[in-house]
Amino acid sequence: MKLYETGIILDPQLEESQFDKEIEQFESLITTNGGKIVDVNRWGIRRLAYEINKKQQGFYVFIQFEGDGTIPSKLEKAFLLNENVVRFMTVVPDWLGEDQEETRTPEDHRSSRY
Repeated sequence: MKLYETGIILDPQLEESQFDKEIEQFESLITTNGGKIVDVNRWGIRRLAYEINKKQQGFYVFIQFEGDGTIPSKLEKAFLLNENVVRFMTVVPDWLGEDQEETRTPEDHRSSRY
């Protein structure tokens, strides 16, 4: 199984319970398709770099998960159909390199570049 990280920006006008519901929905989509949630980081409401759909803020969530190559495409379909998702992106974290068992963090990777 491969490690992925998905960044999601949700509509900031949702209630706290709706944020939780949306995140749980995405987590359940991952787990029902054979994936495993590694970490969920909720950054909360942050200012966007530029206006998107007449919104200047968004609720940022980052989900790290392990799974096969079909899960990101299924997530993408779910994000596109969900009107509360402002933007999303799924990537394979590059700080792990070839060996995904390595325990380096993103902060370690950044500090080794300078």
